[in-house]
Amino acid sequence: TEGFALSPAAATPIEALQALVKAVEARSYEAVSRVLAKGTRETLERDVNDRLAKLRAALGAEIEVTGTRARLRYGSRFRVELVLEDGAWRVADFD
Repeated sequence: TEGFALSPAAATPIEALQALVKAVEARSYEAVSRVLAKGTRETLERDVNDRLAKLRAALGAEIEVTGTRARLRYGSRFRVELVLEDGAWRVADFD
């Protein structure tokens, strides 16, 4: 988010937690990433990239639509659930 700054290093555990709260409040994925420990950040980024690649590859697959709900299965074990809400399709569950 514009104007959001995170100091490069928290000097205390409470500063790290405060930085996490601010990053989430700002809805800044980049800032949250900077607060995470290196191993946690690398695992999260790897998992997100893997999921994104699988989802991108499945975009041409059949989407099961039942009334106001829809589901796309992707990869061997993942799915996205969608719901028609106020005239627009929205992601309801992403796993």
